[in-house]
Amino acid sequence: MHEDSFVIGISGKIASGKTTLSQQLAETFICPRVGFGEYVRLIAAQRGLTVADRTVLQEIGQDLVEQNPEDFCRQVIKLANWENGPLVVEGIRHVNICEKLKEVVSPAQFVLIFVDTDENERQNRLNTRGDINGSLVEKHITENDVELLKTNADIIVNEETELYSLIEIIKLKIQHD
Repeated sequence: MHEDSFVIGISGKIASGKTTLSQQLAETFICPRVGFGEYVRLIAAQRGLTVADRTVLQEIGQDLVEQNPEDFCRQVIKLANWENGPLVVEGIRHVNICEKLKEVVSPAQFVLIFVDTDENERQNRLNTRGDINGSLVEKHITENDVELLKTNADIIVNEETELYSLIEIIKLKIQHD
């Protein structure tokens, strides 16, 4: 593992902008980007299940979390073909997954970013997506830890946070840890 290895984890509520931010960070740091949701959709497809049904995905994800959190993290990292250098991992929804991910990527530095988006904006995004079950999926057990992750985050961003400023904050965090 090289000394410039670091992993940026992204967490936040559904429709908060996690994917957009993770894509921007991966482009900026010129590094792989992977999401827990990508891996869960891959498993759903392998099982012949509907990958567009969020409740199906949540059930699969919860099973993976309960069965073997370390393996779940390792499989997601494997999907990115990451060995060292920077990596962006999106879609962290559980405190124990966050802790296991830190262990799995060690000795690389780990920085958890929480995307805290205005509730009205999130609801607008859910409506735009046609996610009529938005309130139902947000009550699923997979969403229980999301607020706890906010309190554990190294950095909290919102829609007003400028990407340039965030990049500088991440660099400072990595240099000082």
